[in-house]
Amino acid sequence: MKPAARASVLTSAHAALQTSDSCRAEKPWGDTADPDALARQAQALLARRQPTLARRTLDNAAIGHQRAGRNDTALRCWLLAATLCRLQGQPAEASERSDRALALQGAATPALLAADLQAEIGQIALTQGRAEAALAAFAAALARLAELPAGAAKTEPRR
Repeated sequence: MKPAARASVLTSAHAALQTSDSCRAEKPWGDTADPDALARQAQALLARRQPTLARRTLDNAAIGHQRAGRNDTALRCWLLAATLCRLQGQPAEASERSDRALALQGAATPALLAADLQAEIGQIALTQGRAEAALAAFAAALARLAELPAGAAKTEPRR
């Protein structure tokens, strides 16, 4: 893409973010001072079918949460960013983000969150044609789910 065209796309994206009611007060991305606002902004971007901008915003939200010591929240942001990368056909980028999430996982990480991460790692491995790695990740996800008390992993009814 030519520099002028890239600048035009970025200017349009920036303008769209600035005029959105849900994002009026926030910067488009790169400001990690308020990672919660960035996460809400990513949600608004997804609603407007802008997954690439949403992923970048989630990346910055994850960094902000990580800097603030909120590792489980940062892990969730990296996990969502990894899922977006995978769904956009970018398995290498998805793997990078799932690795960042995995690095934050600790003994205190909720079992359901850890299972979700392992399931995403399995999905990424499948898209990369790595069946054995996918099976190992899915087995790890099931092992984490087995740690939950009976009925704790039930899905909530749709609202």
